[in-house]
Amino acid sequence: MVMNRKARTFFLLMCLISFCGSAYGFEASENMRIQSLKWNENKNEYDLNIVGRAAVYHAKKDSYSCLSHSMKKKKQVLLKFDVATLQVKSCTILKGD
Repeated sequence: MVMNRKARTFFLLMCLISFCGSAYGFEASENMRIQSLKWNENKNEYDLNIVGRAAVYHAKKDSYSCLSHSMKKKKQVLLKFDVATLQVKSCTILKGD
């Protein structure tokens, strides 16, 4: 099957759009240590600085106890977060901490 140049360009463009769109809403889980935690009154959520990360993550009020545990004890917690928005979905204190 031979594709002309326009068809090949269209096909590659659609593949690229599909690939980029698949990262949106993707969730990841990693062990991380919270460096600082600051309440953002305007957004009604916490802004987090994480050790070894340049980006600012965001978390709702219900994650406070887990996040503060990590910060105060300087221990890692398991964070599940949205890759595109860096919004923390859940925080779990690791066993042994």
